[in-house]
Amino acid sequence: MRQRLKWLLALVGVLFIFGGSAAVQAKSYDITNYTMQINVAKDGSAAVTQRVRYDFDGDFNGVYYNQDLAGIGGMSQTSVAVLNSQNKLQQITASNTEAAGTYTTSDSDDRRQLKVFYPIDNDTATFIYRYRLDGVVTNYRDTAELNWKVIGTGWDVPLNNVKVTIQLPTKNVTQLQAWTHGQLSGNTKVEKKAGRVVITLAKNPANTYVESHMLFPTAVTAANTNTSTKNRKKAVQQQEAEFAAEANRVRQRAQLIPGAIALASLLLGIVVLASQSLWLRRHPAELYPEPAPIKHWYDIPEYPPAVAQRLLSALAPNKKAFTATLMDLAVAKKITITPTKVGHKETFEIAPTAKFTDQDRIFKLLFETVPRRDHDGGVSLLDIKNYGRSDKSGRLGKAYEDWEMRVRGAVDELHYENNTNGQVRNRAWIIAVAGTVFALGTGIAAIFTFPVARVPLWSLAALLLVASWLVLLVKTHKLPRYTQLGAQKINEVRGFKQMLEDVGHFDMAQVGDLILWDRILPYAVAFGSADKVVAALKMNFSTEQLASSMPINYPLFIYGYGGFGGQADFGEAFTSGFGSSLAASSSASSSSHGSSGGFSGGNSGGFGGGSGGGAF
Repeated sequence: MRQRLKWLLALVGVLFIFGGSAAVQAKSYDITNYTMQINVAKDGSAAVTQRVRYDFDGDFNGVYYNQDLAGIGGMSQTSVAVLNSQNKLQQITASNTEAAGTYTTSDSDDRRQLKVFYPIDNDTATFIYRYRLDGVVTNYRDTAELNWKVIGTGWDVPLNNVKVTIQLPTKNVTQLQAWTHGQLSGNTKVEKKAGRVVITLAKNPANTYVESHMLFPTAVTAANTNTSTKNRKKAVQQQEAEFAAEANRVRQRAQLIPGAIALASLLLGIVVLASQSLWLRRHPAELYPEPAPIKHWYDIPEYPPAVAQRLLSALAPNKKAFTATLMDLAVAKKITITPTKVGHKETFEIAPTAKFTDQDRIFKLLFETVPRRDHDGGVSLLDIKNYGRSDKSGRLGKAYEDWEMRVRGAVDELHYENNTNGQVRNRAWIIAVAGTVFALGTGIAAIFTFPVARVPLWSLAALLLVASWLVLLVKTHKLPRYTQLGAQKINEVRGFKQMLEDVGHFDMAQVGDLILWDRILPYAVAFGSADKVVAALKMNFSTEQLASSMPINYPLFIYGYGGFGGQADFGEAFTSGFGSSLAASSSASSSSHGSSGGFSGGNSGGFGGGSGGGAF
């Protein structure tokens, strides 16, 4: 169990490290939706409506958009609007004042920039650009061509949920062909009846273009003055066929890689299952009956409260166990714990006596290092709290962790755990965890491989997963964790803890006199049963009996229980206060025919490659 806990904590640590490395920047933005509606006119121009939805994290003054104009006839009829997160539309005014709610236009190096001044802080908004681009279509002798990087390389962040619609001025364009270049994960839909091409992409990486290359009859753009007497159609079709063939080869190679990963993962899982199962066969577990549960055990454990708590919990010892340790030392008269005042505040003071010889790091820190404020004598809980707030080096937290390790070491030295069975359990868990990891690896990798191989790989992965967990269940079912002696001793501690839980349902004299209960109370604190024990003591014994027979714990629990200066008993007060002190201490295939399909690679030289935008 401890070994599995260590592995779990290590895994949590790794996830924390990797998760922490992705800390949110002080100022950033995402583009969550990007749509373009391009309406091509008969004269070869295009009316563009571009919607860019930003999600801002931080304070921004506005956004900008750059349109690359190289190779076309120019840009005109510009307008800008903003749709805010409440779906309220605001028209942005063209002005050089740079005031909020305005935009400026500037030209340089075949590029026009629209700079929108729209202050926004930790909110979302959709910026809508409308403009006309002239000369985007060329009419050749045998075909009309539109070759356009509809998304340029000037976007410095990824574009999510991309959709570009290119609508021709006529419908029923039977000879419409379209190819898209860019990320191979996109899709192009050619709708000949509607005279439309729709490009979709879940995510386009930053600084990556998406290029649309279209061919259609010259009659579609009959009024176009941008013409050429050359033939163009055959050359474009041949070029795009080569691009599509290469893209499909890339996809096929890409499918081979996850296929190899899936097969390797499956084989590794089988190897682990076979080798570890063979080890289990050669190293049988030690089987013997578990001791019958003890309902109530009245003898005080032979171990300190912190060790007793650790025997029953893999997460122990905790703050309650440390508080119980102090109480146990007080019962042994090695330290004193007294209610006191520091200034006007009620607290508890702890001081060593002549009998105290413990050299544990935590006690040396408390008794020798923590400064006293406004009083002399022992260290108070207020002193510890103040030290925790100023303990930038984390000395208090490190000393406490050292004490925890010592308690765990004391439990290990008892040798109550059955090491043989522990090895069997660990090997069974290795099979289950490795089988799960390799089965999931096989299944996930199979998603990206050839469709014909997916079902067989998934079936084999499922068999590996089931077999691995069957081994775990068979080998660990009723597998004794402890030696026979250890199981008996832990059974007694468990019965003692249950006795404290049921303390109000039997005569406390069965356990012993009040002097014995003075020794038992620290264990009640460690097990979280102090309130029940104190209530039962007050019900079974008079105040005089409690005061005379429990000189150590009477002022800490009975007299002061919920009443000393209005504060809680020592167990509750110290556990809570010490815990806060520790917390304060810094411690798809491409179409070669120009029909619907996936994207292809390549670059057909379309205009608009430098377009892009961002926020400022």
